[in-house]
Amino acid sequence: YDGGFLAAEALDAHLREESGGKVALIDVLTALCRDARGSVPVDESSFVRAASSLGGGDLTPLLRELVHTPAPGRFALDSSALE
Repeated sequence: YDGGFLAAEALDAHLREESGGKVALIDVLTALCRDARGSVPVDESSFVRAASSLGGGDLTPLLRELVHTPAPGRFALDSSALE
């Protein structure tokens, strides 16, 4: 497990912030499924386009960090959070 859930949470938070609460990760995923209808594979660029078209801003830098950077650097757990 390399932080997929945490990456999804970070994407969702970013989308909500960029759109003033109007766009969430589920909206992007719904649009991708609706538009693809199972016939077109979803890749990073289609995900970024869908988010942008819904008003979620440009996810390219964040997605690059979340997907192409090892999770421990981004999501290192602060041991004081466990106390």
